[in-house]
Order: sequence, then C-alpha cells, then structure tokens
Amino acid sequence: MKWIVTFIAVLFCLVSGVRAQDKVKVEVLVTTVSGGHYYIDKGRSDGLEIGDRITFRAQSGVSADGTIRAVAKNSARADLDSGSVVIAVGDRGEVFVPRERFARPDAPPQPARPVVTPEQPQPAPDAAPAQDSAPTPVQVPSAPTDPPVWTHPPEEWAKDKPLLAPAFGLRPEERERRLHGRAYLQTQMTRDSQNDSRDYSNSSVGLNTTMENPFGKGGALRFDGTFWTRSTQIDSAGIDETESRLRLNRLNYSVGGTEDDPTRWQFGRFLQAGLPEFGLLDGVEWNRRLAGGDDIGASIGAMPQPFSALSSFEDTQAAVFYRHALDDKRRNALAIGYQNTWHKGDQDRNLFVGEARLQPGDNVSIRSTAWVDVYGSEDTIKDNSFELTEFLVALSWRTTVTSGLGVTLSHRKIPELARSEFQSYDADTVRDARLDRIALNGWMNVTPKVRVDGRVDHWRDQDDSGSSGEAGVALRDILWEQGELRASAFYADGSFSSGPGARLTASKSFGRTSASLGYEYIDYSQKGFAGVQQTLAQQALFGTLDFRLFESWDLSLIGDKRFGDEQDSYTLGFMLQTRF
Repeated sequence: MKWIVTFIAVLFCLVSGVRAQDKVKVEVLVTTVSGGHYYIDKGRSDGLEIGDRITFRAQSGVSADGTIRAVAKNSARADLDSGSVVIAVGDRGEVFVPRERFARPDAPPQPARPVVTPEQPQPAPDAAPAQDSAPTPVQVPSAPTDPPVWTHPPEEWAKDKPLLAPAFGLRPEERERRLHGRAYLQTQMTRDSQNDSRDYSNSSVGLNTTMENPFGKGGALRFDGTFWTRSTQIDSAGIDETESRLRLNRLNYSVGGTEDDPTRWQFGRFLQAGLPEFGLLDGVEWNRRLAGGDDIGASIGAMPQPFSALSSFEDTQAAVFYRHALDDKRRNALAIGYQNTWHKGDQDRNLFVGEARLQPGDNVSIRSTAWVDVYGSEDTIKDNSFELTEFLVALSWRTTVTSGLGVTLSHRKIPELARSEFQSYDADTVRDARLDRIALNGWMNVTPKVRVDGRVDHWRDQDDSGSSGEAGVALRDILWEQGELRASAFYADGSFSSGPGARLTASKSFGRTSASLGYEYIDYSQKGFAGVQQTLAQQALFGTLDFRLFESWDLSLIGDKRFGDEQDSYTLGFMLQTRF
C-alpha cells in the first residue's frame, strides 16, 4: 500500500498551485462490439476526438478504461486497456471533453436603450403611448441625465424568493411538458471463415426518452428500453441458435433536486446518482443538498444481475452516502458511501466506496475512486479483514494552451461474492488474483493543424507483467479540407503474445456526409508456440460512413475486415437513429 500513498502524494505535489481545466462530461452508450472494438453512440458532433480517454461502467458498477481510436460524426470506436473487465452492448460510459471544443453560440444582440434628451420631457409612469404618431428621432445628450426612478412596486413578491427570480425562468412545476430523446435501429453481421464457417448476427431496436414535468409536479420521467435478437450458426457443429429479448435498461421518475427544492427522489430502475459505483437499482433513492453545498443520500431496492436479461430480485441492497463540497462551485468534492447487499436473503457484501473529484485550478483535474470490501465470518475464501478491491486515480494536466499530460494508476482484485456477477473462479484465483497498472499519456498541438500524442503503460498481475505503448501524429485540413489523416505505431508485450503494429486512419466530411477509413497491421510473436503459429502477421480494414438523411435522422454504416495468419472474418452493420 505504500506505493499507492506515495503516488498520490506526488500527484498532489505536482498540482499544488496549478489551475484546473474546465471539462464537460459526455455520457455514451455501447451500441456494438466487434473484434474487441467498442462502438459508441457519440462522436465528433459531441466533442469527441481520437486519443480521448473513456471510462466504461458495466451494469454491476465495475469500471473499465479505454481510448477513443476512431471518430465519426455521430459515433466512435474505442479500445479497452489490456486486462480490463469485459464490457457488453448496452453498457454506458463517460468521456470528459474540454469545454472549448464546443462552439460557443454568439451572444444575442442587446436591445438599444432609449436616451431622453434634456429637450424631451420624460413621460409620466402611467401615461399611455401616443397612437398613430411618428417616431421622434433620438438625440445624443450633451450631458448625462439622472436615471429614472422606479415607482411601481413588484407584484406578487414573496419574501422567501429572490426578487428577480421570475426573470430567470419558471418554477419546475410551471414549465411545459416536454418530450425529447433518441430512437435507433442497429444491426451487425459477422462471418468468420477461419477453419470453420461461423455466422453471428445481432440486431436491436431502442428508445431512450425523457419527459420533463410529466405530472405537473416538476421532475422527469425517463425510459430506456431495447428489443434485441442475436443468432449463432456453426454448420460443422450443428449449432443454429436464436435468442430474442426485451430489455428494460432504465425506467424511473425523479423529482426535486432544484434550487427551489433541494430534496431529490428517484423511483424505478436507474443507475444510482449518489455514487454510481453502487450500480443499477430497482428501488428508490433519496438525496438532499444541504445549505453548505454538501449532499447526503440513501437508497434501497433490488440489484438487477449484470447480464443481458437484467433479471432482478435475487439480490437486494441498502446504501448511504455523503459528499462534502470543498468550494462554493462544487468543483472539488469528497464522497464516502456504504453498501450492504444480500443474496437470496443471506448476507453477501459489505462495501465502502470513497470518491474524490478535484480541480485545483484551470489546468488540472484529479478523480479517484476506492472500493474497500469488509469480510466476516460468513466469507470462506478471504480472511476476516478488509481489502482494497479496486482503486483508481487519474490526473489530467494541461501543461500549456497547446499540450497536456495524463497519468492513471489502477488496482483491481476479485471480491468474494455470492451474487452472480463475475465468471466462475476457483478459490485460489479469487484469493490471489490482482492487476496493477500505471499509464501515462500526452498530447501536443505542434501547429493548429498538426497534433502529436502518445501513451505508455505498464501492468502486473499475480503471475506476469507487461507493457505497451503508442505514438501518433494527426494532420487536420492539410491534405484535404474538413478532414484528418492520422498515423500511429504501437507495441504490446502481453502474457501470451507480443509485437509491434501500425495504424493509419483518414476521415473527411462532405457536407451532410462524413466518412472514415482505417488500416491496421500487427506482427505477433506468440509465447509458448512453435512452428507456423510462433509468429502471426494479421491485418484489418475498418471504416464508417455517416449520412444526415433529414434534419434529425442519421444513418451510420460500419465495416470491419480482418485477414492474415489464422484470421479471416468480416463484419458489416448499420445504425439508423433519430433525435427528437
């Protein structure tokens, strides 16, 4: 544990006195998984760029980090860091994007203020305007005049409300009922012709919508549902299987949590707002913002299993949390929470979660999360003590206006659970397995049209260790307008294989259409193999094509072809979506 404490101390020393960069959180959804690549529903129009770091969160609350590798207008492709937990279609994630990437709308013109000259008498407050009269030319006064005196008292003024509150908007319960959201249809098909002919397909129809003020009491009603079907066909093994299911991802009603009502209630199926690490819940959550800016909250309910069906009521939980704001703007905050779970009525997990989000200034941000499991007499594998199950600290430092650095440190162990959450491990693996990782990434805009970036990381588990790295350069609007060409080289040393690789991607916009195309080459050396499989040269072609069909309708096409030694497959797919 000393190395963790030392690393945190070094981070705080580095950022002491430095100011934090203002960032916006962009929430994303995994729509397709193909060949170890993860396609998400946000892209260039949402501020995402190649090289951005992304954090996925499985339905159980466990997180996995990755990097954006390709970006289209309304979608992007991400790769997970080696050793990360498996992420599935329907899981969500977040990308923190610098606010400066978003186009700032022009300020509306200010209305001209009429000027009354000394030659013009001021009208009486209750005087009606003259009818059918010609406008009087406005003259610039030769000397300042006294401002007019406010003689009419405010109407319906309440002592417990701000004097100018009506000018800033209506109370939540007075606002119009409004519906907005997104609907989509997506499908993909993969054929693997290596050794055996195998066909896989996955299709889904989804609706993600929010109705504001649905019952005239303020608040919001949210729905997120997916109907999906997938099939597997392997002729040589006589397998021809199809599975379909309607999955309810979210259905909840929340009310409160505004300036007028600091108490917030949330009912239904939702990802817990107090501490998302506690996972998806079928139940109720209560949060209250205190006068000093702190938050307290509690939740109770059932925990859907983190599988495709999201079946519920085998596991239940009760949780509490407290978040302390370190400044008036709540940019810096510390949180702690406790969750107790039961599996089929029996005591299962005692979990403490700590969270820190710090922005010491304008150029540095730090986020950290720690999971601590407490084991007792009902646990048979772990000792009766506490264990740091998961730990993450990430530093983002904008060193200059045109460059930045990021450092990430993570630690993971497998908790002892009765809940069906992870794949089946033997007792020795649950007791001894661990994964520690440290990663460094950086970027610099050499010119407004040339950007270089890179990353290196090192990992260690209970049996082995390894490293990986990548360096790339991107040219924007140089070879062609409204486009980018990016080249990168990388190297990976893993437990089972190692070797270099290279990647080339190009993108361009054509008015209402945008396209991207990429090529990747990897030369693997497989550890413990001999003969023709000792070295493998594998290649891939992948691309996307985005069309703006109508004002709110988009069509995205994806293609992925993999070939070379011991590899021969392709994937085709599309997504049709509308935002309303």
